[in-house]
Amino acid sequence: SWNDTRHGDEDRAADAAGKAALRQQVARELYGPALCAGQRQLARRELIFQLGGCIKGTLPKDLVSGNYFAEQRNFNLRLQANNVNFDQYLKVRGQTVEQFRTELHAQAEQKLRGNLGLLMVAEREHLWPTDAVEAALAHWKGERTFPANDFRKVRQGIASQRAAEFVEAHSTLLPPPEEPVLETIA
Repeated sequence: SWNDTRHGDEDRAADAAGKAALRQQVARELYGPALCAGQRQLARRELIFQLGGCIKGTLPKDLVSGNYFAEQRNFNLRLQANNVNFDQYLKVRGQTVEQFRTELHAQAEQKLRGNLGLLMVAEREHLWPTDAVEAALAHWKGERTFPANDFRKVRQGIASQRAAEFVEAHSTLLPPPEEPVLETIA
């Protein structure tokens, strides 16, 4: 019958060695390099977002507005890439245009605070580029077409990346277990 020929992996792993092999296979699938990298990237983004919550005080208006417009531009590009128009998006979310703008503004400010927090961590932990890196950058003849290519932005990018790695390394993120922990709920 159908039930006799269709067995799951659990049924085939009848002995202890088979069950251990199945657990290892599941662990490899759950904690594979690609999945772990994606999850680590999400966790890092969340850590930086939370860091932004610790940065208090008034931010310069030009930074806030510039960051807001950059976030708005990125949002619009994501909508276009997914072939969704703005009205459809608002309808699915159950939001008005004003509610959306308020939410996007808050997210942009929090992201800006997180980025500023990374620069503060870089300063405190001495993670800015060394003199050797600075000397190499000083002779850099990169294309100046885009603002991200100026010397100051490159220095900040290096410091921010190092700070993000520092924050991640000193967070409570743990490496995945070698074998999944199975919990039974009573």
